[in-house]
Amino acid sequence: MSNLRDATIRLTAPSLLDRLRRAQEEFPLISIQEIAKQYGVSMRTLRRWQAKGLMPGRVKHGRWLKYQKAEVEAYIARNRQKPEAL
Repeated sequence: MSNLRDATIRLTAPSLLDRLRRAQEEFPLISIQEIAKQYGVSMRTLRRWQAKGLMPGRVKHGRWLKYQKAEVEAYIARNRQKPEAL
């Protein structure tokens, strides 16, 4: 009985890891620190947007709250201000 359980665990563990890797590739996550660095927005501004409910929803990733990168990119693209003409 123990051998069957061990075999089942060995068979399912790699497939579970593969599914997790595929999910991370399809829906990459980004931390608030990475957003600040990548888009040149201060952490204080991001936290303010978050408190006002303007930021996309967060996802719990282990102990950390992260954002889906595609949602952040879409949010920033929608809210980017065009430079005013002189």
